[in-house]
Amino acid sequence: SALAEARIVIKVKANEKGHLYDAIGESDIVKAVKEQARINLPADAIKLEKPIKELGAFDIPVATSEAFGKFSITIEVE
Repeated sequence: SALAEARIVIKVKANEKGHLYDAIGESDIVKAVKEQARINLPADAIKLEKPIKELGAFDIPVATSEAFGKFSITIEVE
């Protein structure tokens, strides 16, 4: 899918240990996907076990009425 191949990067402020000042949640990811991949995901399509609170690459599970799977996002320091 286009989403699986998209490179989604969210740039955030983090401390020297790589911990984010503000956790990344579902709405942040939906917004980044819309801006970077031009894909509109329903707000409830992404179900994180917990908000993302550190830098790195993460697999994000996604489920819509049409499909389910996962895609990767990268959290980088601003």
